[in-house]
Amino acid sequence: MRLPMTATLLALVLTGCGEQSAEQAAAPAATTVAPETATATTADPEEHKMPKTRQTLPVANQGTNAELTQRYAEIKTMIGEAKASELQQCRKVSFGYKACGGPASYLIYSVQGLDEALLLQKVSEYNGLAEAEAHRLGLISDCSMVLEPSVMLVGGVCKAGPSGDLF
Repeated sequence: MRLPMTATLLALVLTGCGEQSAEQAAAPAATTVAPETATATTADPEEHKMPKTRQTLPVANQGTNAELTQRYAEIKTMIGEAKASELQQCRKVSFGYKACGGPASYLIYSVQGLDEALLLQKVSEYNGLAEAEAHRLGLISDCSMVLEPSVMLVGGVCKAGPSGDLF
């Protein structure tokens, strides 16, 4: 039983390796490009090489990038060490922007000795600027959700709980 099957398979394989018939040779191949879509090629291989200049990807407008950096520094300065005398003074706020939507992270802060309304205004402005910049540059992200952390009071300082990404 095996010998006849092997012989048949061998015959089929060898037939596929044979010469083309006149009909097959005259018929255009399925991968032939239509003349109107074909592009001319040149014999000069130098024309197809990448230029030796260094290519750079589009980056943030230096003014916008500097503004984001400055605003981040201001926000972190306002938050300071996030000292608190009780847990109820510890808070969190979404921060930054992911290209698929939602925050990039969360900031933990204390309302003790802090103008919370001013902080939230600055964070909102930062988030809006970060979102506009992401749209302007066409940025993409991993689209994963950043988990909102809990807040804890440890040694008189507000800290993030066990979940979430923080700056």
